[in-house]
Amino acid sequence: MAYLVGGVGYFVLYTLFVAHEIGAGTIRTRAGADVPVGPETQVALRCLLTASTVGAIALGVRRWRPEPRAPWVLLAVAQGLYTVADAIFYTNLIVFHNSIFPSLADLFYIGRYPFAIAALALLFRQRAPGHNLSAVLDTTSIAVAVSLLYWLYVITPYERAASGQLAQLASVAFPVMDLGLLIVARLAALVAEQRRLATTDVLTGLRTRRFLQNQLPAAVSRADRSGQPFALLLVDVDNFKSINDRYGHPCGDTALAEIGSRLAAASRPGELLARFGGEEFALLGPTVGPETVGELAERLRRNVARDLIELDSGARLRATVSVGAAVYPVHAQDQTDLLIAADRNLYAAKAAGRNRVVIGCGAVIESRRTADDPAAPPPRHS
Repeated sequence: MAYLVGGVGYFVLYTLFVAHEIGAGTIRTRAGADVPVGPETQVALRCLLTASTVGAIALGVRRWRPEPRAPWVLLAVAQGLYTVADAIFYTNLIVFHNSIFPSLADLFYIGRYPFAIAALALLFRQRAPGHNLSAVLDTTSIAVAVSLLYWLYVITPYERAASGQLAQLASVAFPVMDLGLLIVARLAALVAEQRRLATTDVLTGLRTRRFLQNQLPAAVSRADRSGQPFALLLVDVDNFKSINDRYGHPCGDTALAEIGSRLAAASRPGELLARFGGEEFALLGPTVGPETVGELAERLRRNVARDLIELDSGARLRATVSVGAAVYPVHAQDQTDLLIAADRNLYAAKAAGRNRVVIGCGAVIESRRTADDPAAPPPRHS
């Protein structure tokens, strides 16, 4: 997002440069008059143009606090080197009227590429942890093939040119570095798409069970570091088999998709909702403690039961869910025990009559009959 903001800012500033002919040493007003712009101002404006992305990255990192931050720091360094290169290049060109090539600026232009490639590689690694030999072989094959093409059609013609060796090397370095960025970006895009397909449930559009379970170790580690608890809620659709038996499996799929949508609408930003299997869902709630987990679970249950579900056949049905919840580290000391505690509470909610919530060590939150929740049973006092 930060890099996108920087790119938009770059495009806007570049458009202003072209529209107002700042690069020509003047700014053209709406009346058509040319106002002179000094060389120092021209250099400053052009440096502002390239530095805008650095500011956008810094703002984005501060606003969204991505983890890890190393890729974004590397991207900021890469763009900072690009800004330095622009400052040197345009100072020589505009102030001193020196257009020698290659120059010191080209070292900074080329120097930014290793940082940009490393940043993309880290993001790529973060999105797809583990080792993938096939991907490494494919990347190596593409790199070798493209290198051969560049040697035949780029490097060899330059070697035959009359220009100096340093100029040849600098001219070849730019397209080769650009090619490296394109290859890394393409691989990152492919892996991101494959990962999205592998971690998204086709029917509901929610995350998969495997994705949520892979997030549990990080959630436990984060809770241990920060001292902030988190909650795991398991949600199961009541009497779902009777829905399939009565209306058919296609209508059952429609009901599941609608229930998933209602659960998503009841969840808050930052909470991870997944289809846990069959008619079961799971929600990972960061910073949700024992004082607030009951409210969250009730909100999920109530949002599902509130309105009738319209099926493709035209029939309408009312679905309810039972919820079992547990909080780390209050009710469990590791992720395995947390799953067991939440699952045990879910079965307790089913045994207590369904359409209700059980949290912690078996505390039952009774469902209450309200105007917007006609499916709820009357309260039971124990």
